[in-house]
Amino acid sequence: MIVFSETIETLLKPYTELLGKDFDGYKNHLYRVINFCHLQSPLSPEDSGKLEIAAVFHDLAIWTNHTADYVLPSEELARRYLTSIDCPEWTEDVCRIVREHHKITAADSPDSLTEIFRKADWVDVTYGIRSFGLEKPIIQKIYRAFPDMGFHPLLVRIIRSQIFRHPFNPLPMFKW
Repeated sequence: MIVFSETIETLLKPYTELLGKDFDGYKNHLYRVINFCHLQSPLSPEDSGKLEIAAVFHDLAIWTNHTADYVLPSEELARRYLTSIDCPEWTEDVCRIVREHHKITAADSPDSLTEIFRKADWVDVTYGIRSFGLEKPIIQKIYRAFPDMGFHPLLVRIIRSQIFRHPFNPLPMFKW
């Protein structure tokens, strides 16, 4: 089980104040997703690094842009970060992961990083109802190590607010 990631901790730290009371819930969401990624497939250090960067930025525009339509602004945050560290070779992979993480259908081939991350995020968001073959006791163990801390109620509030404000576009973050 991954209990500490220098990448996640370092990249998330500048957003501590912005995330406010949601910081711990979001951070635990990131660790749950990364663990669910590693449970699906053996990952190289490079692939793990790409997934950790994508994880930090994948939902971040909920707070930076104050929107439920956060996928493309989150992708832009990841793109800017990778440009700032002069890492163009990772940009397409990381941005695709962020862009496709809320697809309802498969994003890529089953073993692609995009698909691994998409499945991991779905496992977390659905509390393991969509488990993609991960065993329930393992999912529960990850949740015990990284409790929800208000993350799922936050998602419900965001969706509820979006439905009332934009009834004809209630879930802009999802795509087929």
